Formats: sequence, C-alpha cells, structure tokens
Amino acid sequence: AALGDGGGRLLVLGGQDGSRALSTTEVLELAGMQFSAGPMMGCARYSCAAVQLDSRRVLVVGGIGDGVARLTSTEVLDVETMQFRPGPRLAKPRSGCGAFRLPSGRGALVVGGAEGETRHRTTEFLDFETMQFSPGPPLSGGPRGACAASSSCGGRAEGGAYGGGT
Repeated sequence: AALGDGGGRLLVLGGQDGSRALSTTEVLELAGMQFSAGPMMGCARYSCAAVQLDSRRVLVVGGIGDGVARLTSTEVLDVETMQFRPGPRLAKPRSGCGAFRLPSGRGALVVGGAEGETRHRTTEFLDFETMQFSPGPPLSGGPRGACAASSSCGGRAEGGAYGGGT
C-alpha cells in the first residue's frame, strides 16, 4: 500500500519480494524525490490497504501475511515518531480491500476485499473515538476484491473496485 502522510512524504508499506511478504516500509520525501528506509511494521503484509486517520496517524489494514494467510490485524503508524503499534482487529480477514477516511472525520470505512477465494461485499466502520471496528453498510453491487477507495468525489465518500467476484 502507498499513502501520502500530508507532510510532504509518501509512505510505501509492505509488499512482496516474489516469495514472501515484507514488513519493510519506505518513505519518499517529495521535495527531493528521494526514498529512504522507513520503520518496520510489526507484521509482514502485502495486498493491504492504508488510510490516514488524522494528521499524525496512518492505519495499515489487513492484507496477506506469510504464506497465504489473510490478516485481521491492523497497525497504526505515528508519522511524527515513525513508530508502529498494533491497531484494532478487523472482524473478517481482508486482502485487496479499500480503506478511506469518511468526510465527517469521525471514522474510516474498510471496503470489500477477499478471504481466499471468497470476495467480501461487506464493509467495516472504524470509529475514531473508540478505535473499534463495527459492521458497516453492505456494498450494493456485489462482492469486491482488489478494491481501491477514495473520499474525494465532490465531498461524498465513495469507493471503486476492479476484479469483483461471485
């Protein structure tokens, strides 16, 4: 996953080297267009999502860990200290999901994704006050695997996806 931190940096989080999931991150300083090593995540993951919670925190969501295990774990990166800590657990393992901050600023929504061959049509709402997930509204168009999500569509929170399932 990759995400801007709002402070002139782009964060690249996890990934895969062809044989294993990575726990490494990289930071691109946009002013100089140069990458440097970032902090290590607590869990190796690829096919994860990331969402900026506020000016100081980024949440890394789900993905695939070592082997083919889909993850329910999340991690919170403090962009000032550049340290990760464990975040709240998802109700369902999700890889290839989308995540976005709601325009209201009171929470974020994790959208779709997959658990093995099963594509989710469910969402999970993260309440920023409690930092707990609860069920969100179901997707109307069916299951969504390999999602991307954005909340910058004319002030409305919207998501998009490709490669849906049955």
